[in-house]
Amino acid sequence: MTETLANLAESAYVTGDYDRAEKMYAEILGDKDVSANPGGESSLFFRHMRGVCLKKLGKFDEAIQLLDSVRAARLKLGVLRDAYNSQHHVLICRRLMGQFDEAESANRRLLQEQGSLLGPEHEDCIATEIEVGRCMRDRGDVHAADAWFADLYAKSERVLGNHSYRWVVLGERSQTLAHLGDMDRALPLCEASCVGLTGLLGAGHPASLMQQKYLSSMSAQAGGTKYSQ
Repeated sequence: MTETLANLAESAYVTGDYDRAEKMYAEILGDKDVSANPGGESSLFFRHMRGVCLKKLGKFDEAIQLLDSVRAARLKLGVLRDAYNSQHHVLICRRLMGQFDEAESANRRLLQEQGSLLGPEHEDCIATEIEVGRCMRDRGDVHAADAWFADLYAKSERVLGNHSYRWVVLGERSQTLAHLGDMDRALPLCEASCVGLTGLLGAGHPASLMQQKYLSSMSAQAGGTKYSQ
């Protein structure tokens, strides 16, 4: 039963049905075989995924509490990459709660740890660098964020090729340019990000849908109708 439910939870998650996925992961964690070994890697994975769902649902305090406990347990097991992944999601919560300076400083420390373990060009490092740029932009340091994302796009294009993070970075730069009022550059980059994500992940993937939403919003802001819905 656990395997079937886990597959259903994963399917709900990747299609953006985070409420349903969270409830399924909670149900899995209540299974006697899973709950019998709360510190095991399987249990930690399901707890991590439930925490990520809570983050997606905007339940940041609950998500932080759960993900931080998973991070600590994974560190104790010596599963460092997974521990850093849990920390990554904790710091996304903190940024979304408006704790921009704290989140940026912690992300920079995390980036050093990930770089030492995985190498500075690993995809996990690029995911953390995306968060650093978001923190800079969200606290109002928009010009610095634009330069950061421009450099990060060149890096991600070089080391990742046709990877979702490459197109996410491009989308983040387009949003940053929109913050600066430079819609002439923002719109084409946002469109390219949409095309890249849709081609790679499919039109129904949450990342593709989110980027399309940004593109529609930017087009409306610029007074155009080409992308507006």
